[in-house]
Formats: sequence, C-alpha cells, structure tokens
Amino acid sequence: ISLVTDAQSYWLEVGTSQGANDTYSSLQNTNGQSNQTASVNFTNGVTYYARYAYATSLNATQPEFSPFSSTLQFICNQ
Repeated sequence: ISLVTDAQSYWLEVGTSQGANDTYSSLQNTNGQSNQTASVNFTNGVTYYARYAYATSLNATQPEFSPFSSTLQFICNQ
C-alpha cells in the first residue's frame, strides 16, 4: 500500500477474483505509523487481486472510506 497523506485507517482486501475478499479483508488504524503491514497466507501458483481504501479518521466505518484503489493482480511463486 502506498502512503496516503492524512490517512488514519486502511481497508485492505485480497481475493482470488477482482473485487473479492475471500483471502483477506481487514480494517486497520495507522496509530500514527506510516508503515503498515498485513500478514496474509498465499498459495503458490494462485492468482490474487489486492486493493485498498483509506479514511482520514481512526476507527472509520465503511461509509467514511475512499473508493477502493486500482486492483493489483499478482501470482505468488516461492
């Protein structure tokens, strides 16, 4: 996720098709930290799609988040 100025909360979704969150979905406050991490288990050879939204308040609820970002497609190969 790229740093968004004034973001206080992030919403990250990862799925096996565009717009899906069947692999990971989480809302996370920044707590004043510019680096955010997410621990996600991936399966080798599976195509995943990730996207995020952000809010400028802590403990934001769904209507307060930005529209989702463009979707990033990737395949995990270890």
